Amino acid sequence: MKTKTPNAGAILVCLTLLPACSTPPAPQAIPPARPILLQACAPVTACQPPAGSPRTNRQLAQTLQAARAALEICAAQVEAIAACQQRAASQRP
Repeated sequence: MKTKTPNAGAILVCLTLLPACSTPPAPQAIPPARPILLQACAPVTACQPPAGSPRTNRQLAQTLQAARAALEICAAQVEAIAACQQRAASQRP
């Protein structure tokens, strides 16, 4: 007597539904990640005064104005870096 072979499609459907009947594993508690903070201040670089070779009093006055402006910019950069380093030092544990 010949036996019937089962339908392969019905077997596959049953096998795919079997895992859905089981209970899922309990989720593991994962601690929250600590944020990574990068506190970096700008590097200190040398300030370059403007080059000049004045030949007249007018050129000398213009060179002096340019040098003063360059020094003001340099002083502002130094103050910003010093403030950044001070903030970073006060935030360290």
